[in-house]
Amino acid sequence: MLAATVIQYGPAEFRCSAASALHVIAAAIDPGTLTTARGALESLMRISPVEFGRGIDHPNRILRQHMQGLRRDYYGWLGPHNFGTRPIANYHGPTAAIPSTARRPAHG
Repeated sequence: MLAATVIQYGPAEFRCSAASALHVIAAAIDPGTLTTARGALESLMRISPVEFGRGIDHPNRILRQHMQGLRRDYYGWLGPHNFGTRPIANYHGPTAAIPSTARRPAHG
């Protein structure tokens, strides 16, 4: 999300770096876990990160389609659980954080 936001709305000098990061992240996504976003992911992987810095509409349109598809897939997988209608088997919620034993430095 952060890389996509920088690509869409961030300063021009950071768009190519954000697109490179997005490309690495997208390559790590298992397409088998996607239903809606699979086509957009495949299209996104065919676009060079350099294209996002050129200000043309095609890469940005594909990126928007991919992000919208990921959102639909998220709600498809976890939405029912989040809204309490169909919990995922063996999911017991987030794991409690272990409190830090590090001592804070004294102030003043």
